Amino acid sequence: MFITNSQISMYRGDSETIKINLTNKADGSARPLESDESIYMTVRKTTESDEVVLSKIVTKQDSPGVVLINLKPEDTANLPLGDYIYDIRIKRGTTWVKTIIGAEDPLRGWRAKFKLLSEVTK
Repeated sequence: MFITNSQISMYRGDSETIKINLTNKADGSARPLESDESIYMTVRKTTESDEVVLSKIVTKQDSPGVVLINLKPEDTANLPLGDYIYDIRIKRGTTWVKTIIGAEDPLRGWRAKFKLLSEVTK
Protein backbone atom coordinates (compact mmCIF):
# COMPACT_ATOMS: atom_id res chain seq x y z
CA MET A 1 0.00 0.00 0.00
CA PHE A 2 1.12 3.54 -0.77
CA ILE A 3 -0.36 6.67 0.84
CA THR A 4 0.53 10.11 -0.52
CA ASN A 5 -1.45 13.27 0.33
CA SER A 6 -4.48 11.20 1.40
CA GLN A 7 -4.35 9.17 -1.80
CA ILE A 8 -4.29 5.43 -1.09
CA SER A 9 -3.07 2.90 -3.65
CA MET A 10 -3.26 -0.79 -2.78
CA TYR A 11 -3.25 -4.15 -4.49
CA ARG A 12 -6.66 -5.77 -4.80
CA GLY A 13 -7.10 -8.61 -2.32
CA ASP A 14 -4.24 -7.62 -0.01
CA SER A 15 -4.36 -7.25 3.76
CA GLU A 16 -3.60 -3.65 4.72
CA THR A 17 -3.84 -1.37 7.74
CA ILE A 18 -4.53 2.36 7.68
CA LYS A 19 -3.27 4.09 10.81
CA ILE A 20 -5.15 7.16 12.02
CA ASN A 21 -3.51 9.37 14.64
CA LEU A 22 -6.06 11.43 16.55
CA THR A 23 -4.65 14.61 18.09
CA ASN A 24 -5.94 17.56 20.05
CA LYS A 25 -5.78 20.70 17.91
CA ALA A 26 -4.88 22.89 20.88
CA ASP A 27 -1.68 21.15 21.97
CA GLY A 28 -1.03 18.27 19.55
CA SER A 29 -1.40 15.62 22.26
CA ALA A 30 -3.00 12.25 21.58
CA ARG A 31 -6.79 12.45 21.55
CA PRO A 32 -8.40 9.25 22.79
CA LEU A 33 -11.43 7.82 21.02
CA GLU A 34 -14.40 8.35 23.34
CA SER A 35 -16.59 5.37 24.31
CA ASP A 36 -19.52 6.62 22.18
CA GLU A 37 -17.36 7.43 19.12
CA SER A 38 -16.67 5.33 16.05
CA ILE A 39 -14.44 5.81 13.01
CA TYR A 40 -16.13 5.33 9.63
CA MET A 41 -14.30 4.81 6.34
CA THR A 42 -16.50 4.87 3.25
CA VAL A 43 -15.38 4.18 -0.33
CA ARG A 44 -17.53 4.94 -3.39
CA LYS A 45 -16.86 5.09 -7.12
CA THR A 46 -17.69 8.81 -7.12
CA THR A 47 -18.92 11.31 -4.53
CA GLU A 48 -22.28 11.29 -6.32
CA SER A 49 -22.62 7.49 -6.30
CA ASP A 50 -25.23 5.94 -3.98
CA GLU A 51 -23.40 2.61 -3.91
CA VAL A 52 -20.87 2.09 -1.14
CA VAL A 53 -18.21 -0.34 -2.41
CA LEU A 54 -16.30 -0.58 0.88
CA SER A 55 -17.26 0.39 4.41
CA LYS A 56 -15.26 -0.07 7.60
CA ILE A 57 -16.31 0.88 11.11
CA VAL A 58 -13.84 0.94 14.01
CA THR A 59 -15.17 1.29 17.55
CA LYS A 60 -11.98 0.98 19.60
CA GLN A 61 -8.50 2.43 19.53
CA ASP A 62 -5.30 0.43 19.33
CA SER A 63 -3.63 2.75 21.83
CA PRO A 64 -4.55 6.26 23.07
CA GLY A 65 -5.03 8.42 19.99
CA VAL A 66 -4.28 5.61 17.51
CA VAL A 67 -6.99 3.91 15.47
CA LEU A 68 -6.25 1.14 12.97
CA ILE A 69 -8.55 0.48 10.02
CA ASN A 70 -7.83 -3.10 8.96
CA LEU A 71 -8.59 -4.08 5.39
CA LYS A 72 -9.00 -7.81 4.79
CA PRO A 73 -8.44 -9.54 1.44
CA GLU A 74 -12.18 -10.12 1.01
CA ASP A 75 -12.84 -6.36 1.36
CA THR A 76 -11.34 -5.66 -2.07
CA ALA A 77 -10.97 -9.08 -3.77
CA ASN A 78 -14.09 -8.71 -5.94
CA LEU A 79 -13.95 -4.99 -6.63
CA PRO A 80 -13.11 -3.76 -10.13
CA LEU A 81 -9.67 -2.20 -10.51
CA GLY A 82 -9.49 1.56 -10.73
CA ASP A 83 -9.99 4.82 -8.89
CA TYR A 84 -12.49 5.40 -6.10
CA ILE A 85 -13.18 8.25 -3.66
CA TYR A 86 -13.14 7.84 0.12
CA ASP A 87 -13.58 9.72 3.33
CA ILE A 88 -12.94 8.99 6.99
CA ARG A 89 -15.13 10.42 9.76
CA ILE A 90 -15.56 10.25 13.51
CA LYS A 91 -19.17 9.91 14.62
CA ARG A 92 -20.33 10.40 18.19
CA GLY A 93 -23.77 8.97 18.86
CA THR A 94 -26.28 10.20 16.29
CA THR A 95 -25.73 13.95 16.60
CA TRP A 96 -22.02 14.71 16.02
CA VAL A 97 -19.83 14.04 12.97
CA LYS A 98 -16.27 15.25 12.24
CA THR A 99 -14.60 14.56 8.88
CA ILE A 100 -10.95 13.57 9.34
CA ILE A 101 -10.17 13.04 5.65
CA GLY A 102 -12.69 14.53 3.24
CA ALA A 103 -13.32 13.33 -0.29
CA GLU A 104 -12.04 16.68 -1.56
CA ASP A 105 -9.74 19.41 -0.32
CA PRO A 106 -10.30 22.46 -2.52
CA LEU A 107 -7.62 24.46 -0.69
CA ARG A 108 -4.93 21.93 -1.57
CA GLY A 109 -6.47 20.93 -4.89
CA TRP A 110 -6.63 17.15 -4.37
CA ARG A 111 -9.22 14.43 -3.96
CA ALA A 112 -9.00 11.55 -1.50
CA LYS A 113 -8.48 8.74 -4.00
CA PHE A 114 -8.57 5.06 -3.20
CA LYS A 115 -6.89 3.24 -6.09
CA LEU A 116 -7.06 -0.53 -6.53
CA LEU A 117 -4.09 -1.97 -8.40
CA SER A 118 -3.99 -5.33 -10.18
CA GLU A 119 -2.57 -8.44 -8.61
CA VAL A 120 -0.93 -11.35 -10.45
CA THR A 121 -1.17 -14.14 -7.89
CA LYS A 122 -4.76 -14.93 -6.94
